[in-house]
Amino acid sequence: MVSYEPLPDAKVKILKNGTIIAKGLTNANGVFETYLPSNGYNICVEKDGYLGECKGVLVDRDLQVDILLRRITRIDRSATTVLRVTGEVEDSGSTLCLSWGYDPGNPVHTLPYGYDYIYSWCDENEFTQHWSIAETNNVEPVIHENILKLKSATTVSEYYARIEWMINEQIRAININAKLDLRFYEYIKVIAYDEPDSEYPYSVFKLRNQQFLFNMRLSYKRCIAPNKCYSGFNEEHYEYKWDGTLVYMILFDEKIHKCYRYEELIVSDINPRLIGTAMPKRILIEIGAEPGYCLGGEDNYCTPMIDWIGIDLV
Repeated sequence: MVSYEPLPDAKVKILKNGTIIAKGLTNANGVFETYLPSNGYNICVEKDGYLGECKGVLVDRDLQVDILLRRITRIDRSATTVLRVTGEVEDSGSTLCLSWGYDPGNPVHTLPYGYDYIYSWCDENEFTQHWSIAETNNVEPVIHENILKLKSATTVSEYYARIEWMINEQIRAININAKLDLRFYEYIKVIAYDEPDSEYPYSVFKLRNQQFLFNMRLSYKRCIAPNKCYSGFNEEHYEYKWDGTLVYMILFDEKIHKCYRYEELIVSDINPRLIGTAMPKRILIEIGAEPGYCLGGEDNYCTPMIDWIGIDLV
């Protein structure tokens, strides 16, 4: 079931791999028309005084596309293999954001229940209101052109930043769409805490590119007390053709953890020597390089960059 209300004079941006390829305003009926030559575009919509939650939509037609911008109260998941918008949006906040940039292809590797939160940085308030900066080293996380980027005032070779998201509910899955530079040892780390106000126990998932080898390494460890950590031994190497975008999902479970890679539909079972693991209630996401290269300066940004983050609750 879908119900709508027109959204006139909304600013629309359509992005391909982070580059704006079309933009404009909706008409009096809330319609923005444009031609898209291929599939897989992100849509970013802004309207002052409008909705605040971000939900997802996939543009998957190669014909004339009419983007009907409405107040979305509910959209059920499509019965096809294409992932559609799910969840509800309350009539509050300042931004309506529709953003999705890929087709998972196989519903087995998607979340049929959708995401409770999707952060695609259409508005800087998305970051400042829902995330906090936990720690920085030589770089600061900023929102630039609808992407979470790292910025440094000077040229640096080793750097990282940690951002934190916390809620007193169990987190079922985390999806990260990020861009890395294969010339350097860059990484994305998800640190998942069992409780919102406790440092132990916690789990660490680390995705690191293998310099010049065009693949990713996934590692995992579980820490239950200071100096008491258990490592997962089945690290995986994912080979891929570099296109500037990686989409990973870490799915938490009581007995086993899985990491999905959407482009090639690779599923890795992470099953180390664990006892009593739980779905987390607080997460830190660390992005950085060891070593890497960031030119720094007014208009220079460092990789990795995060295009969007999806979070699903139990």
